[in-house]
Amino acid sequence: MNSTVVIDASAFLRAAAGHAEGLKWLEAIEDRAVFARAPDLFYAEIANAVLRRVRRGGVEREEALELIEIATQLPIRVTALRELAVPAFEVARERGLSAYDACYVVLAEQARATFLTADRAAAATVADSILLT
Repeated sequence: MNSTVVIDASAFLRAAAGHAEGLKWLEAIEDRAVFARAPDLFYAEIANAVLRRVRRGGVEREEALELIEIATQLPIRVTALRELAVPAFEVARERGLSAYDACYVVLAEQARATFLTADRAAAATVADSILLT
């Protein structure tokens, strides 16, 4: 297990849904057994995903707010998007990713961290990645 991980919103949401390996990673982050990083986009993506679930009727408002609160309480070192925008543009262009996903990829590669994701396409572009399926 790498001592540093970059976690994306898809990995957090997969873990929050009860994915066994994902839960172990969240526990390791919470316990500071691993050092977690993410672009500040992480929180907006989680909020947007749970908002979509609320609008579809799959999740109650209170549960959605609880998920967002859990995410914001995790000890994650956040990197501002302005630091990632230019390299993310290049990575997105070169690897066929969205600029959003490329922010996580760039951060993982800059930090020499394991990239923790549930996004198969993004995971495929990073040598040191863990795909939560």
